[in-house]
Amino acid sequence: MIDLTQSFGPICEGISTGYDGPVGEAADIYYPEVIAVRQGNKVWFAKGERGLTESIDESCTLVENFDDLDLDERVVQGKTIKHVKDGKWIVEGPFQRSDVRNKNGRIYKRAIWERIVGNSKSPTMEDLRAGGMLGHLEHPADGRMDGNKGALVVRDLKLRKDGVVWGIAELLDTDEGLRLQEYTRKKVRWGVSSRGNGSVDADGNVNESDYALVTFDGVMRPSTPGAYPTLVKWNHESEDTGDDEPDTGLSEDVKQCISEVESVQAVDVSTLSESDQHRLAARLLTDLNKVDSLRGSQTLSPDKATELQDWLTKKLKSVHESLAEVAETRIDRAIEDAAATLDDEDDAQVVITALQQQVTDAAEATESVRQELETTRERLTEVEGQVAILESERDTAQERVSELEAELEQAQEGLSIAEATIAGLTTADVADEDESDEVTEAVDAAIAQNPDLTPYRARLMECVTPDEVLAEVEHLRPAPPPEDPEPPVAQRRTLPPRGVVVESESRAGTTRPNTVGSTGARMAGKALGKMKASTR
Repeated sequence: MIDLTQSFGPICEGISTGYDGPVGEAADIYYPEVIAVRQGNKVWFAKGERGLTESIDESCTLVENFDDLDLDERVVQGKTIKHVKDGKWIVEGPFQRSDVRNKNGRIYKRAIWERIVGNSKSPTMEDLRAGGMLGHLEHPADGRMDGNKGALVVRDLKLRKDGVVWGIAELLDTDEGLRLQEYTRKKVRWGVSSRGNGSVDADGNVNESDYALVTFDGVMRPSTPGAYPTLVKWNHESEDTGDDEPDTGLSEDVKQCISEVESVQAVDVSTLSESDQHRLAARLLTDLNKVDSLRGSQTLSPDKATELQDWLTKKLKSVHESLAEVAETRIDRAIEDAAATLDDEDDAQVVITALQQQVTDAAEATESVRQELETTRERLTEVEGQVAILESERDTAQERVSELEAELEQAQEGLSIAEATIAGLTTADVADEDESDEVTEAVDAAIAQNPDLTPYRARLMECVTPDEVLAEVEHLRPAPPPEDPEPPVAQRRTLPPRGVVVESESRAGTTRPNTVGSTGARMAGKALGKMKASTR
């Protein structure tokens, strides 16, 4: 077991995973009973009902749904949260209790809370009235107040006769406060836990003289037994559908039982006669059996049943103690009166003996009642142990549910990414397949037109588009052999007309009249003349 001894320093009552010692008997299990929102003359109860609180007066009009209030939206860490315009969130319930070992192994004596809360002039209560008791969402690691992390402010503290420190707090409209509001609206369980400074002895007792309360923080797992907001009657919310029937709340049997327990709880035993005290004891035993029979029903949770049984057991104990005190007082007075009135010592001795027998009989009757009370308390302790186990299993299950929800969210994100990737790949494959078919058709057509390109088929298939195939075909197609030029057609020159002299080739087209006979002509003429002469 871990040594609980602690020198003066921060004491925060969130559950400590390092403590493995006994939790002890959680005799005073109370739960914050009311969480409500007030907006002008309208009020919406997230938990509890009007009859459980003095913070909401009768002038307010009840609304069934949260959405019936005037709402706005705020973004907190990327999440949009519905926010009540100019509204006030009120939290009311037990914030601490006396003489009970909590799950951190610590015990706060009643004297601590009498000094801090019971004294209206204590520094803590003065700080509270000044609005300085600011609470965080979860305890700060260093135990110090941080104005940037405020989630709630404690407005009132009272110490009840049963040792419960009853508190009233207001949830702020800061980021942390809005998260607590959202948790409440979504029916997420959260509680309150004290934060202070002091020392602790080896048995876990917080030092009565040096402990100083700083504030109360909103936490998800408080160590104080039962310091959770408890659903007494959830009002209907129509976030998902508007057709569901509202929650019927507590059954008539449970309401009647709770009313009876509360009525006997308010009875001052010291003002009752002996016969009335006997009748009250019988009624308390009847109520204990009735609560036990209703435990585990649809509207009476084991936690609430344990709380009621604890009230009844304490009241029964006080009745028995009062009856024992009345019996002893009556017998002592009778002995004194008898001794004063009897002169004969023998007669007095007879009376005294008879009275002593009455004392013995009364003691035996008292012992019988005490044994019955002890049996009832043992049964209550056994039930409380079962409740503690169920609470632990419930916490573990809720943690596992949160882990599975986170894993599911991650898996859904991965699935969405995978589906998008598959869709993209499928589209790309179809496009590639279409283009590949078009390229193949273009290659086949090119080779059909140019069989000489057959050796280049593999090269043409590397093209991406049909246009590239055509360009590559043009590049690979062999150039046609040059054709022989046709000889020019000879142009026959016409002889110049008679009487035209051709001077030169370059002046073939030039003509002039023959004015002087040419030498050849003259020679030809002479030869012709000679031939004629010879024939004569």
